[in-house]
Amino acid sequence: MLDEAVQKALRFVSRCQNLETAHNTLPFAPLVNDGGFYYTAAGLHAAHVIAGAIIMGFIAVDAAKGKELQRVELIGIYWHFVDVVWIFLFPLLYIAK
Repeated sequence: MLDEAVQKALRFVSRCQNLETAHNTLPFAPLVNDGGFYYTAAGLHAAHVIAGAIIMGFIAVDAAKGKELQRVELIGIYWHFVDVVWIFLFPLLYIAK
């Protein structure tokens, strides 16, 4: 189950980046320095999603072997932290005008 989450997370990040690059859309650009804040916030969030997905992959291997199952709970807490950050970033970057 964790390996599916890793694959979906990486697929989601790559699709979002591809769509934004292909359409050259910067919804936040007029408000803050030609998109500097946008790229910094979205890039940091993407870096944390990718790092969490990679760590989740290693934890999935250990969990399948029955080793250190507490790390599954810890990565879940980390993943929820990344979600909460996105809940604030999404409206700020895409909805706020």
